[in-house]
Amino acid sequence: MSKDNIPWQIQLFRKSLKKRIKWGILEGLLPSNLNGRIRCLDLGCAKGTFSYLLKARGGAWVSADLDIPNLEAAKALVGPSVCRLDYRAFPFADQSIDMIVSLDFLEHVQEDDRCLGEFRRVLKPGGTLVLSTPATGKMYLANRLRRLAGLALEDYGHVREGYTLYDLAGRLRALGFVVSHESTYSRFFTEVLETAMNAYYVRKARRRESSRPRDGGISPGSEADFKAMGGMMKLYSIVYPILWGISRLDSLL
Repeated sequence: MSKDNIPWQIQLFRKSLKKRIKWGILEGLLPSNLNGRIRCLDLGCAKGTFSYLLKARGGAWVSADLDIPNLEAAKALVGPSVCRLDYRAFPFADQSIDMIVSLDFLEHVQEDDRCLGEFRRVLKPGGTLVLSTPATGKMYLANRLRRLAGLALEDYGHVREGYTLYDLAGRLRALGFVVSHESTYSRFFTEVLETAMNAYYVRKARRRESSRPRDGGISPGSEADFKAMGGMMKLYSIVYPILWGISRLDSLL
């Protein structure tokens, strides 16, 4: 497939730092081949990147989000199995979903307890929830780095900075979940690089006065936004191998 035929979301993914790291962890948590009859939900699908990758692993996936522009981008990538939902009341029957993947969504919603309760309600007994959120706490410098770079919560579409592993795992256990795996995946070098790139893009986007989707304005929200990056993306592609190598220094920490 030529580069021109690769969806813009996947082109961005291939030149990402945190998304590639996150996908590597997620792959390790998924069965090698999900049965096509297994009903799965990707909540907070954003532009559809992870939905695209998840569907390739099998399973009957529904991609859901709060934001119509996100869903339009996701639908162009993964097909018609997308839906807009109320995170406080999912449009699914009790115990009807085998697997839920929700990556960096919970920090975007005000009533996160209700969203967690809906996860519990719709999952089948023995079902799987894979949940990712930004980490916060005294040992994490990411939020301080973002503030120093002039980035605010609203630039990310967040209503809170994130969660500690202790808090989030405790809330899940209180709902009856068995927490079988917990980890962090992005450390100092990756966070510094991502923050610098996010700050640069946000400043460029502010000049264009482009609208912001649910998940903020730290990266292109549409194919038009992606194409507008033009020369900047070409330059970034040249230096990307160096940036990726620097981010891998996190393994030494």
